[in-house]
Amino acid sequence: MFSSSTILIPLGRQASALKNSLESLATVESVSVTGFIPVEGFRRNGGSHVLEGHSQDETISGQYWWVDSDYIKTMGLSLTEGRNFSDKIASDSQVTIINRAMIRQLHIDEPIGQRITTVHGTFTVIGVVEDFHFETMRENIRPVSFMLGNDINSIAIRLKPGDPQSAIVSITEEWKKVSPHQPVRISFLDDQYTRTYDDVKRFRSVIVIFTSLAIIVACLGLFAPSAFMIEQRGKEISIRMVLGAPVASILRLLSQNFVMLVSISFVLATPIALVPHGQMATRVCL
Repeated sequence: MFSSSTILIPLGRQASALKNSLESLATVESVSVTGFIPVEGFRRNGGSHVLEGHSQDETISGQYWWVDSDYIKTMGLSLTEGRNFSDKIASDSQVTIINRAMIRQLHIDEPIGQRITTVHGTFTVIGVVEDFHFETMRENIRPVSFMLGNDINSIAIRLKPGDPQSAIVSITEEWKKVSPHQPVRISFLDDQYTRTYDDVKRFRSVIVIFTSLAIIVACLGLFAPSAFMIEQRGKEISIRMVLGAPVASILRLLSQNFVMLVSISFVLATPIALVPHGQMATRVCL
């Protein structure tokens, strides 16, 4: 979802004017004004969601984010059902787009047209986006609903393929027109995303190191009894070789017990290894 073509700029009240000027640049593909960016460190807004007409016992907790009509395109989210927001439709101020985690937790069969009640009012579902991580990947993806609204904390810009440095120069010039006395602060979204998962990468490296050590120790554990067994059966092996037994049969004789044990272990471990990580995490957390 994230790429080096998406950059972030913290904003103030100049958001609307800056967005209009940035959209006219040849290097810019789309612009979205919102503080709800799907990486750690940005705005979050949690609360209750329940299908209209259902009891409060069926209320779930989820995020509701105020975004503009260009948010889904700019963030590269995948709209799988329904439609996006439109600034030309006045009633879109009372609609919502939800992710699949919201559908699962509310037990919705046909999401389009359903009405969801939150503390901000009741909204009609017009679209569905694929699930996406907005915290760390160690956590399950939580329900999110998008509402059309104004949030001017920052602006996200998706650049067209090409030289990002020249695009940044053009963006900086536009910023100076809107806010000449305030320096612009630009960050790439993929850099933010990478920093979010630095601890995951470190943890993965530690796991790889200790897994490798465990495999080496296990191999040494197999080597020791193998060497001991060969030492004990040295005379038998010598007699078999003198009588013309092929090397392959001797190797089979020495290894068949170990192969049988490894095969049993493989059969027992395979079903566990084939369980998808997401399903395993869900089972553990639930």
